[in-house]
Amino acid sequence: VPPNACDTHVHVFGDQARFPYAPTSGYRHPPATADELNALHRALHIDRVVIVQPSGYGTDNSCILDGTRQLKARARAVVAIDDKTTDAVLDSFHKDGARGIRVNIGQAPAEARTRLDAACRRIAGRKWHVNTAANLELVAALQDQIMASPVPIIIDHWVAAQPSLGTTQPHFDDFLKLLKTGKIYLKITDRIHTLSTQAPDFPDAAPLGRAFIQANPQRIL
Repeated sequence: VPPNACDTHVHVFGDQARFPYAPTSGYRHPPATADELNALHRALHIDRVVIVQPSGYGTDNSCILDGTRQLKARARAVVAIDDKTTDAVLDSFHKDGARGIRVNIGQAPAEARTRLDAACRRIAGRKWHVNTAANLELVAALQDQIMASPVPIIIDHWVAAQPSLGTTQPHFDDFLKLLKTGKIYLKITDRIHTLSTQAPDFPDAAPLGRAFIQANPQRIL
C-alpha cells in the first residue's frame, strides 16, 4: 500500500446511549468505533480516511465528528445537513474535519436537479464537495448542471453501473466523457457486491473499473 493511501468511504457507529439513531431511520448497525477503525487501518497500512455520515444518524453528525476528532489530522468527514444548518454550524464542522456534504438527490431528474443545485449553492465558497448517489441515466440528465457546478461533485457506488451489461450499457460512454472533463469524481470503493453477481472477486466488474480508471485516474476514488 503506497504512503498516504486513503480509505475514501467508511462509517463509524458508536454506543447508542451516546449516539442514538434518528427515530425516522430504519438503518441500524452495531458499534463500529473509531478505535476499531484505527486498528483496521494500522493493519492495512492506510494513512488517511474519509468518514461519511451514515443515513441512520440523519443530520446528527455527532458520531462521525467524534471519530474525526479521535483520528485527528489523518481523518476528514462528509456530513449531512438540512435547512436548519447555519453557516456557524458549518464552520464548526469544518474545524472538526468536515470537507463535504452528503445529499440524497433522489432519482427523478427534476427533483434531483433542484436538490443538487441547493446543495452546491449551500457550500459554494467553501473548499468542500457534494457527495451523492446517482445512476448513469440520472448523471446524464444532470450533465450540464454538473459542468456548471461551483463545487466538486462525487458520485458513490460505481454510479450504479451494471457489470452484467458491460461497457456498452446506456449512458456509460456519456459518463466516461464527463470523467475526462475532471468535473466529477467517482467512488469505486463500495457497493460492488450489490451490483455484481460474481462474488467474491467480481470479475464482471473489472472491465467497468478499467474503463473508469483509463478515462481519468485522477478522478477515481
